[in-house]
Formats: sequence, structure tokens, C-alpha cells
Amino acid sequence: MRKSLVFGAGIAGMLATSLLGVAPASAASGGTTLTVALTGGSLSITVPAGPVALSGSAAFGTVLTASIPTSTVTDDRGTLLGWTVVGSTTTDLLATATGDTHSIVLDPALPALPPLSVVMTAPTAVGTSLLSGVTVGAGGPVYPTSTTTLETALLGAGGGSYDYSGTVTFIVPSNAYADNYSTTLTQTVS
Repeated sequence: MRKSLVFGAGIAGMLATSLLGVAPASAASGGTTLTVALTGGSLSITVPAGPVALSGSAAFGTVLTASIPTSTVTDDRGTLLGWTVVGSTTTDLLATATGDTHSIVLDPALPALPPLSVVMTAPTAVGTSLLSGVTVGAGGPVYPTSTTTLETALLGAGGGSYDYSGTVTFIVPSNAYADNYSTTLTQTVS
């Protein structure tokens, strides 16, 4: 009786295949080529407008610090060539009052004057960007005449968007007048 059931089920399966048009297990297949065309975009940086305010005593050696809000690097070039963010100031620290000529010189050749320093945090990936190969730079003094590395993406990395923030520190030099000063921290990605 079992042989009859098995045989009957096999016959029923063949009839269903031929009557319903179901392909047998040895069916042929074909392929369709799919193409994907990607166009490169740009490398850009968005920085906070500020101001970032540092305030405190004019006494020599006073350490002033403030947080720098989030900046974002976006690399949509599609080249994975990596990138570097560097920081510099546009000028020395210049007095902000009209007619006031006080300034604090930010010059790496004058080591007696403590520099304005910037240290950034490790970047965080935005969305589905991969963090591998994207790191915080050493940071350090920022001057109008030279740059300091703030963030980097190695060759083969850095595609997508990355956020980072930081801290700015100023140590009051001995020749500083009690006054209000200003400069601009410029962040450049290339």
C-alpha cells in the first residue's frame, strides 16, 4: 500500500507540472546585466560661526579654555583619496575696540609668548559612514603663518560625513593688556 501512495504522488506531481506549466528541476536560466554609474561630488567642511568666547583674568599665565562646537567634513568625491583638516588663525589677536591698537602676537618664532592652542575630539561617523581610517590630528598651536593638523582620513578612507568638536586654550602672556581681542580660527579641508 505504501508503494501505491508513493507512486500515485509521483504521477500526480508530473501531471501538475505538465498541466500547470511548472518548470521541471532542470530549467534553463539567463542573466541580465545591471550597471551602476556613480558620479563624484565634492569635499566640503561646515564650521560653526561662533563666537567662541574665552574670558578671564589678564594675569600672566592665566589659562582660558572654551569648547568649539561641532564641525562636519563631508567627502562625496568617490575617490577615497583621504583628506586632512588643518587649522590656523586669520590674524594675531587684535583689540576689537575702534582705534585700539593693542594686539597679542601669535608667532611660532616667539616662544616666550604662549600660543593659542586648539585640540579637537576624535571624529564620529554620520549616518552610514565608516570610521575606520578617520582620526583626530595632533592639534596644538594655531598661528596666522602656519597650520596645525586637526583631523585626518587616510588613503582609502573618509568617504561620507564626519563630525568633530574641540577645545581652544589660551595662556595669557606677560605683555597682554586688559582688553577685548579677536581673531578667526579657519579650518580648511583638502
